[in-house]
Amino acid sequence: MKKVFILIIILGCFSGWLKAAPANLPSPNPAFNVQLTINLHSKKSECQTGFGFCNISIVITYELDKSVSGNPPEVKAEAMLGKGGELILKFKETDLMKYDHGTSMTYFKGKKSVPVDASYTVSEEVKKALGSPQPLVIRPGEYKVEFDGSSYSIIIPQ
Repeated sequence: MKKVFILIIILGCFSGWLKAAPANLPSPNPAFNVQLTINLHSKKSECQTGFGFCNISIVITYELDKSVSGNPPEVKAEAMLGKGGELILKFKETDLMKYDHGTSMTYFKGKKSVPVDASYTVSEEVKKALGSPQPLVIRPGEYKVEFDGSSYSIIIPQ
């Protein structure tokens, strides 16, 4: 019986239907959207006021919708890389209205760009999840904002 079992395993390995799992997980598809949470306050104010990027983190669970209500400490966002490698952060208007009592809406509503006053380097974890081969850095400057009727997207060239 042992010989038959070993023969099945050997034949399975050579035929391709039985494969060992790779040691490292493959890189995610760059077109994949990554769910994030972001503190949209300036690093210059120790992430307390103003507009900027602080504490960009991957959402590990989708329980965030159920657990956070009222005035969440971070806003949910979708992140993706554009065809030219630019970082695109997409925020639902309803989530921006909940975040920090809606004060960040002054940076989005009716605006064509948002100001960033301090650099922020996106974590290695987020960079890998997006499939970026290079570091993702948000530098001080003005970044284009687009509104599609329900969400705001910030386009950040790299």
